[in-house]
Amino acid sequence: MDRSLKITIAVIVGVILFAGIILITNPENQENRPTINVRGEASIDALPDIIKVHLTMRSNTTEEKSNDRYIEELTSKFVSKGFRADEIQIQNLNIVPFTYYPENYPDSQSSDMYRITSNLIAKFPSSEIEKIGRALSVGVENGATSIQVSYELSKDKENEYKAESIEKASKDARNKAESLAEGLNKRLGKLVSVSSDQFNYVPKPGYNRDFSGGNAAEDIAVAKSEVAKIQVSEQKITSTVNAVFELR
Repeated sequence: MDRSLKITIAVIVGVILFAGIILITNPENQENRPTINVRGEASIDALPDIIKVHLTMRSNTTEEKSNDRYIEELTSKFVSKGFRADEIQIQNLNIVPFTYYPENYPDSQSSDMYRITSNLIAKFPSSEIEKIGRALSVGVENGATSIQVSYELSKDKENEYKAESIEKASKDARNKAESLAEGLNKRLGKLVSVSSDQFNYVPKPGYNRDFSGGNAAEDIAVAKSEVAKIQVSEQKITSTVNAVFELR
């Protein structure tokens, strides 16, 4: 037989065999196996490692101040009570001039004044819980009209708890799938798909009191007494995982 003809025949046979292999191994030609969908859930207790104290500030002064000067002065007052400067954040600062008219005006002269409003956030580790009372005291001395305390997770802790809860939810999904397969007298096959569609964590408010009304002194005294008793409590974190498995 001519050598070129032998080569041609060999190539044709190789192509046929290769096509046959593709035909056999192509998933589209395999029997479709049944699948099951399961939802894995997990709930864990997380201890917040961050405390935030929100103070609404409002005061009047006859002294004109720039925003930078006000922030510097107020921050230094918190630092003098044991806070770090980077633990204090002042937002929504407004300094507005106005004219003050006394009740017996015009017998008494009016005066030029400045109304200062801002929101202050003191953020510190939950291990330094005593700073809540200090923040309230400094805030009240400088015109605080309300306090709100919240417990939160730092980003590192949130990621740590998130990984743990998703891992537990994934194991729960597999356990449910195995039980379902056994109940159907089947064996659990390979994992087809998986998704984590929910991680639920909401910072928990711990304390809230307004003392801008007519009983400000009494409200402040109550607030000081109550914040001294605050304890950081655990919060629930939940995760959900959806998984699809083959049945054999």
